[in-house]
Amino acid sequence: MGVYCLDTRVLAHLEPDVRLDFRDLILRLLERVEAWRPEAYRLDLGRYDDYELAMQEFASVRHRLLPREVRAPDQP
Repeated sequence: MGVYCLDTRVLAHLEPDVRLDFRDLILRLLERVEAWRPEAYRLDLGRYDDYELAMQEFASVRHRLLPREVRAPDQP
């Protein structure tokens, strides 16, 4: 589960009164559009174990996630 923002043009791919699972909508859209995989750092925090992993990894990726002015003065 998560939050997804879609362009209003997606409405053109929906039929009134016809059930369409979100997964099927995404697959339908991928057939019609060019997609790319971003190089962004991303973790799902939906489970406690995922959150724990994120906490462990944070120190090693902090420089990618926080702007320089937010870091502690001794951080590069």
